[in-house]
Amino acid sequence: MEWRAMAAVMFPVCSRVIPDRRCRAFKPASHFQSAVSKRSLNRVMVRCAKEDPTTGMRKDWLLDDEHALEAELQQAIQSEDYAKAAIVRDRLRGVQQDGVTGVLEANARFYRAFEQGDLAAMRKMWKKGDSVHCVHPGAGRISGHELVISSWEVMLGPEVDFPLRIRLEHVEVRVRGDLGYVTCLEVVRSGTSWGKQVATNVFERQDGVWQICMHHASPAPDS
Repeated sequence: MEWRAMAAVMFPVCSRVIPDRRCRAFKPASHFQSAVSKRSLNRVMVRCAKEDPTTGMRKDWLLDDEHALEAELQQAIQSEDYAKAAIVRDRLRGVQQDGVTGVLEANARFYRAFEQGDLAAMRKMWKKGDSVHCVHPGAGRISGHELVISSWEVMLGPEVDFPLRIRLEHVEVRVRGDLGYVTCLEVVRSGTSWGKQVATNVFERQDGVWQICMHHASPAPDS
């Protein structure tokens, strides 16, 4: 592609999907600004082979849906089986925390690859397929794995002074099922200049591995 050979990064113009994926110039340096925050909620599966005759709780837990746990908790409460409800509640909390931890770890890997200019690691972070999107600061949306990785080839190119220093602030994470997102403020130092950007990173879990499927960064209002 012609835009990959240019000194400026070329990105699609629109916030909608554009059939011809037309692009416009964008400076890679402007991406080095950020904002971050994190919160949580997650999905896990819980199924089993048999019940404990004393508690009525199932044993030999396997992964199942968080919704199933929530329904089981409500059922236990309605039937006033508070011993069972306490067990289900603790299991549900553990499931949610596991998902949050996984998303935060994936988010940390994403920024570590970005900070070090590690294209191979960045490539591994992204989910494959057409349903991935990336919006670099001041640019439109790029869709599809190939185009997204091509944009990172430019963002992590030799003209950038790596390693960067990236500090995340106001990090929030929320997880539900196999999807989770992190919002944050990226505070980035490239050479002697600092920048801030508000970022949202969306992750999807496939085969137990969290991968990024959307990254959206915009200049922070005070930057």
